[in-house]
Amino acid sequence: MSNANGTVTDQLTGLTWQQAPTDSLTWEQAISISENLSFAGFMDWRLPDIKELQSINDENKINPSLSSVFSGGIKQFWSSTSLPNLTTKAWYLDSQYGITSHAFKTNKLSVLCVRGGNALTGIHSIRDSKKEIYIFPNPSTGTIKFESEFNIEKITLIDPLGNLIYSFLPGKTTHIIEGLRAGMYTATIQTSGKSSVIKKIIITTESGGLE
Repeated sequence: MSNANGTVTDQLTGLTWQQAPTDSLTWEQAISISENLSFAGFMDWRLPDIKELQSINDENKINPSLSSVFSGGIKQFWSSTSLPNLTTKAWYLDSQYGITSHAFKTNKLSVLCVRGGNALTGIHSIRDSKKEIYIFPNPSTGTIKFESEFNIEKITLIDPLGNLIYSFLPGKTTHIIEGLRAGMYTATIQTSGKSSVIKKIIITTESGGLE
């Protein structure tokens, strides 16, 4: 919902967002600008974490994957979430296809600052429902790793024509798929508890293909 003051409020999470992004910032600059921002009468802005960014992503949209209430077109948005095993990189959301990936913090990406949130029914509920599933690298050149804090019970991949090209029952918290052909795929990941999550996967170059 637009607040007619350059901000947008997500009524599900209670988060209030900048409507227009700031472009071409390193991760350190993004953190600093977010924490020192005075905008629309508020001074408690921050750089969103990767799950907060995912909460405004529409899985059914591309080019861009965000609601039309946001301006700026297709962007890559920094999150405040660093990689735990490689702190020189941080996660970002690519709004072309609605995918998450990571980049070196010296790269220059866009920023959407956020504030507030609903502690009872907001972003934490979304985190629980999505079961904290990470897919990386995405985009990829043919090899994709799935990682979750829960056991991954089933993974299926559907190609753009609707054909099932991959189905596997890992039964563990990580799984790697190799040899995917170039294209965009829809992955359905079922975790313990029978909760399913749907994600887009982008393969940028040919790598032999699944047999």
